[in-house]
Amino acid sequence: MIHNDIVEDLEVVLRVALSQVAPDAVLMTKRMFGGAGFFVYGKIFAAWFRNDRLSLKLSEIDREYLLSLDDTAQSMMSAYIDVPTAWLTDPDALAPWLERSLAYSVKGK
Repeated sequence: MIHNDIVEDLEVVLRVALSQVAPDAVLMTKRMFGGAGFFVYGKIFAAWFRNDRLSLKLSEIDREYLLSLDDTAQSMMSAYIDVPTAWLTDPDALAPWLERSLAYSVKGK
């Protein structure tokens, strides 16, 4: 099924990027509302909402900044931003934003 392939591809890039910023973190994926939520330490920090985009949960300041970049969009959930599609094949570009997402989602707002 295509949805399984997308989620598996997102898991791969998330694991690679997470290894750079949180090497001890264990990524858990839960199917939710036809999409998927990605969790670390029991907290959701990223999601896939049945499109071709990865959405990160970010602070308001980080959301505003990220929206100023090309190929980003407000996700269907207000605290989430769709990251540039190029980042899905570039864990080095994704990693610093995962770190920000984890700081906001896991460590406290």
